[in-house]
Amino acid sequence: MDTLRIRGGKVIGRQHSLIGKNCQDAYQIYEPEPIKSLFGEPKILRAGILSDGCGSAKTSEVGANLIVQRVVSILGESTVPRICQRWSLEEIVDHIEDSTGDFLDELSRGWWQTPFVQDNLLATILGFVTDGKKLVIFSSGDGTIFIDDDVLVIDEDNTPAYFAYRLFGKQVSFKRIEVNLQKVQRVAIASDGFEPELINEFWGKEHPNGVQRLLNVYSKKKHFSDDATLITIEKIQTEGG
Repeated sequence: MDTLRIRGGKVIGRQHSLIGKNCQDAYQIYEPEPIKSLFGEPKILRAGILSDGCGSAKTSEVGANLIVQRVVSILGESTVPRICQRWSLEEIVDHIEDSTGDFLDELSRGWWQTPFVQDNLLATILGFVTDGKKLVIFSSGDGTIFIDDDVLVIDEDNTPAYFAYRLFGKQVSFKRIEVNLQKVQRVAIASDGFEPELINEFWGKEHPNGVQRLLNVYSKKKHFSDDATLITIEKIQTEGG
């Protein structure tokens, strides 16, 4: 039978290393235990999320890390797994979008809002949720999406639609792509610092740290001038298939 293998990793960009800046990318993978159901096969919800902080901001890695941790926290809340049994993937993404917006709004209260948001919370969002049959990719800002041999570069001309712009009254919402996993073998998402021409080297990594190790190798070969993050999702055969 088919199952999904999810791998991820990130490396700091050369330019950031040279000037002593932190890595402004962050990512998390959500893979909980299957939820038992009395009404049929359990729905196994998995997710991956990455965020790329604004390069010109002082400490945008703060927002990037908080955003990815918050998304995983949203999915891990005690009520959500039960709700996910009857929600569609689109409704789950709606919940992530609304809850992340509320989180950033609450986080910025009590501060001199505009400087705080500009220094800390401007970060892109690129993620996915999947039930094993379908996958929904959601994004706010730039990045790269790989679906089998197709490459979609989300290029916003160096003016990404950072999700935190909502706090300034701007209309920012997730863009979405639906993927039928019955027709697709592999999908990946990456921050804009990842070099798309390298993607074929990163498929098929069985070891949990396989993607991270290869990113490290290419970084030492002087690839990735900017921070680079990659999350891969591949269908694999398991016993019984």
